[in-house]
Amino acid sequence: MDDQKIVAELRSGINKRYLSKLYDYLPVVEKSILKNGGSKSDALDVFQDALILFCEKVREVDFELKSSINTYLYGVCRNLWLNELRKRNKSISLDWEVERGDFSEEDLTAQLEESERISKVENAILQLGQRCQKLLHLFYFERLKMVDIAKKMGLNSANVAKVQKHKCLNKVKQLVKVTQ
Repeated sequence: MDDQKIVAELRSGINKRYLSKLYDYLPVVEKSILKNGGSKSDALDVFQDALILFCEKVREVDFELKSSINTYLYGVCRNLWLNELRKRNKSISLDWEVERGDFSEEDLTAQLEESERISKVENAILQLGQRCQKLLHLFYFERLKMVDIAKKMGLNSANVAKVQKHKCLNKVKQLVKVTQ
């Protein structure tokens, strides 16, 4: 079944048929967790947490799957297991094999870092006032020109809209720096 079809179906609501299809990826995760000091129960817990995160992410308007679902879930599980090992104060030297040929360790790490960065930016945007959120939404998601944004928001000119956008982005940058 096509990954994009699964994403589309999950976006429209949790469909048990498509959700159960994702469990096909569990054995790969289980093998890696068992190899790295975990149990089958740990693997199932981590995998289910990853599924919850994936389903939440899929429902976000701007979510775009840039790898296979297998790659995405595998990477999330790896990070969740790393966090669990840290909590248990175990030494962390994971031996996660690349089970499929559709991604490399570097690709996965880069994707996860990008995902974390996006999450920080999203949280920062949520801390902005309504006006900034609306302006950024109009510019980045609706792709309106500054002239149109100025009209919609009751601003005097496109230049005023540009200045406001710049101030909003600087606030986002400050908020992201604080969380690092």
